[in-house]
Amino acid sequence: MATGGGISGTAVAGATAGSLLLYAALRGVTPLQALKDVMSGHPAAVVGSSASTTAVGTAAPATGALPDLARVALTRVGDPYHWGSTGPNQFDCSGLVYWSFHQLGITDVPRTSYAQYLWKWVYRISKSDVSAGDLVFWNGHVVIATDNTHFVGAQNARTGVVTGLIANGHIGPPIGYMRYGDRGGSATANSSGKF
Repeated sequence: MATGGGISGTAVAGATAGSLLLYAALRGVTPLQALKDVMSGHPAAVVGSSASTTAVGTAAPATGALPDLARVALTRVGDPYHWGSTGPNQFDCSGLVYWSFHQLGITDVPRTSYAQYLWKWVYRISKSDVSAGDLVFWNGHVVIATDNTHFVGAQNARTGVVTGLIANGHIGPPIGYMRYGDRGGSATANSSGKF
């Protein structure tokens, strides 16, 4: 048992085993294959850092508007970027959003980032309200928030699907922060902001 505010070895082992099983379930592999991925340094299991991203790991987000969207997208970290692709093993930015929604049974999501920005089932939120599962948009680019400051997204051909800081997610500041859902009982197309 830990003393003085520390964490016991049993707690760490339990959390590690739980993460491994979650990774295995979301990637559709056996627990043994998940362990092999972790031991071999597979990029989806152990996220590295690059000049444009900050490693935040693949731990499942605990809270947010649609945290399962972020959880599903995190399983694709390390997959390659390919323009126009919607998975399951390569993606462009909006393709990752499209694929992730489909994994949750939400199949009316539009295919392109422009159409996703105008989708009737998203509404604008403030930067301070962003949480796991929200969408962050730039002109021609979209990522999925994993918390208020981090994202998962298909960035470019050099980096593929990565995690990082929203502030470093694309060129310039985001043009909009959007949340999936029916705001107040009436879903209407968002037409605010430029794209």
